[in-house]
Amino acid sequence: MKRKTIISIILAACFMICAAALCVSAADEKIMTSKNGLYRYTLDENNKATIVAYSGTDETVITISRIDGKYAVGAIGDSVFAASTTLKEVTIYSSVTKIGAGAFMGCTSLEKINFHGNCNITEIGDDAFYGCTALKEFKIAKSIKTVGASAFQNCTSVSLDFSDASSLTSIGSYAFAGCATASGNKFAVEIPASLTDIGYGAFYGCSGITSFWVENGNTKFSSEDGVLYSENGGVLEMFPVSSSAINDGAFTVPSHVKKIKGGAFAGITGLEKLVISEGTTEIGGNAFYSCKSLEEIVLPESLKTLGSYVFLDCTSLKSVTIPEAVTDIGAFLFRGCSSLESVKLPSSLTEIPTGMFDSCSAIKKIDIPSGVKKISQYAFNYCTKLTDITVPSATTEIEACAFRYCSSLESIKLENVRTIGPFVFQNCSSLESIYAPHITIIPSFAFTNCTVLSKIEFSKDITSVGAYAFFACDLLEDFEITPSIESIGDFAFSKCVKFKKAVIPATLKSLGIGVFSASGIESVVIEYGFTVIPERTFESCKKLSSVTLPSNIEEISSSAFTDCVLIKDVGELPGLKKVGSGAFYGCRSLTRIYVGSEDTSITAGAFYGCDALVNVTIPARVKTVEAMAFAYCTMLDTVTFEEGTEYISSSAFSGCTKLTKLSLPSTLNIISSGAFAGCTKLYDFSVPKGVIYIGENAFQSTKWLANQKGDFVVAGDGVLIKYQGRSAIQTMTIPSNVKRLPAYCIVDAGSSLSLIIIPSNVEYIAKYAFAKIVQSQNSSGETVENYRIRYVTLCARKGTYAEVFANHEYYTFEELK
Repeated sequence: MKRKTIISIILAACFMICAAALCVSAADEKIMTSKNGLYRYTLDENNKATIVAYSGTDETVITISRIDGKYAVGAIGDSVFAASTTLKEVTIYSSVTKIGAGAFMGCTSLEKINFHGNCNITEIGDDAFYGCTALKEFKIAKSIKTVGASAFQNCTSVSLDFSDASSLTSIGSYAFAGCATASGNKFAVEIPASLTDIGYGAFYGCSGITSFWVENGNTKFSSEDGVLYSENGGVLEMFPVSSSAINDGAFTVPSHVKKIKGGAFAGITGLEKLVISEGTTEIGGNAFYSCKSLEEIVLPESLKTLGSYVFLDCTSLKSVTIPEAVTDIGAFLFRGCSSLESVKLPSSLTEIPTGMFDSCSAIKKIDIPSGVKKISQYAFNYCTKLTDITVPSATTEIEACAFRYCSSLESIKLENVRTIGPFVFQNCSSLESIYAPHITIIPSFAFTNCTVLSKIEFSKDITSVGAYAFFACDLLEDFEITPSIESIGDFAFSKCVKFKKAVIPATLKSLGIGVFSASGIESVVIEYGFTVIPERTFESCKKLSSVTLPSNIEEISSSAFTDCVLIKDVGELPGLKKVGSGAFYGCRSLTRIYVGSEDTSITAGAFYGCDALVNVTIPARVKTVEAMAFAYCTMLDTVTFEEGTEYISSSAFSGCTKLTKLSLPSTLNIISSGAFAGCTKLYDFSVPKGVIYIGENAFQSTKWLANQKGDFVVAGDGVLIKYQGRSAIQTMTIPSNVKRLPAYCIVDAGSSLSLIIIPSNVEYIAKYAFAKIVQSQNSSGETVENYRIRYVTLCARKGTYAEVFANHEYYTFEELK
């Protein structure tokens, strides 16, 4: 126990010492502000300042020397001057040893950097001068040891001077990429003996570089004719963009080169022909990226490895022979080679790598070696002129997007292919036929927008058809849904305008959304056992006239038959429990309605625009008729409600221009806005006494409303529907039989109205009850009408609802004596 106590004390003491050290450290890093308020800085143990923030905005010239004339600046911190668009010139004193990451990044007006006295900077951080497009020159001083990644990237006007760079040890990736592209300045890069690390793409696209020269004593690099090699010449490290080693557009890689490093020739625009001598075994990724003038390349028989993106965007390259010894090929080898017409592949190839010919838009024919077992994803993506391709019998797998947008491909045989990936033939707009007798799974988007596809042959044992698999296959007339198929994905046959009929077997376990939507299907049979018709299944099937549903159907989901204009009915459905919103929307020939046994509402838009409906009875179990449920059923004559309905939503029967007879139930409480608006022949009905709310324009343009007498139209349980008296009045007295004032009920009163007398029995006033209509002009000069609250004086008994409303809504209240 004593031992444990001693250990605990020691640990506690150590913790306190560490905490004290941290406090001291935190104190050392205290951020201070200069007297002029422009700089925030910290001090190190030698009282040297690191600038951490700069708040100036208008200065064009800055001198970095001392803070408040007292503390010498030792470092410029990260992002201190970043994105300053006014800064043009900076003078840096000899006390500064480090320029932090992004310190001057995006200073697009910065033209000149001066060093006062000797430059003692040893480190230039990542992105330090990135995008300083006006910077004219920069000399790598002898003190500088490291230049960070992208430090001068896209300094398009700069001329670089490496003549004094005797201490430089490391150049980061893309450090000088894109330099001097706008200035036309030409310069040589002198590699000092100390430099041992040059990052990937360090000089990519630096069009001012004419040559690399390596100082004697460098153990990592060497140079020959201005080209940068490894110390022993075995690796071609970097080729200068404006190299004089190119003779009449051609260059021959020396025989001592075993490897061409990734990105070595990237962005070389004057190179038209490249001969790689025997002995080279490896070409790294992006080696010839964007060599847009390269038309011809000779690869040696010794070559074994080609990295990813080697010929990316070599837009003039026309033909390539890949030697037989090549066994390792990276992804997207020829991507974007838009002039490439022919490629000879090694006979030993067993796989077409990912994206190998992606966007090779000129290639018309390719001979795939007989031993290829797999065609990888994006292999021929966007080969828009590819017309002739034979898939070998050894090929068993084709991955996603392999032939996507091969818009000239007319037919393809996949004799032994077992699997194909999603999007594999998407947008092959000329593809007429496919033979794939062993395919059992048709993946998502496999043949989307194959607009002329008409002949298909797959396995008889297909188990699934993925989402959008045959979407917009305009000429596809038939696809048998066999008992082996367990699932069909969303919109699988949508927009197949020639598709005529379908039988959905009871064995199908999953049917997605919109499977046949907007297709040309004319008849459908759904076998017994299938219980749910999913959303949008037959939406906009304007030729569908024959529908056979099983008696056990339980649910017709939202928009299932929307705009099926020829459907008259879907049979007797004794097991129907639910009907979704818009289920029969726009079914202009439908002669009856369907309400599920569990439905307590007729859903929104369920029978909108069903012009053939004449007589409708709303069952007692329906509590709500939702918005636009029967809107614009233009032949609807009679609507009968069984007792039970409580709520008729907005525009539920609007636009039913032939509706003449309406029987509303005594259970009704609410008639919402526009519920019967535009029912111009409606006159034979009465509003039940239990109705406590009637929305704006609920009976607009009906004969019933037109036949109402008196200044105030009151219905239901004292609901003021409309004021229709004189417009030019100053005082309005609400009748004593009014209990409820809904929104916009007195809009027809003129602007002179200033006082409203409200009876004591009023128990509800809507916020916009007293609103008026005002006219204004929109931005197009058109006159538009809007509602605005009318702040009149409300006169009523003290203690009534009217007083409470007035106080809450800021109306002037006057007591009625």
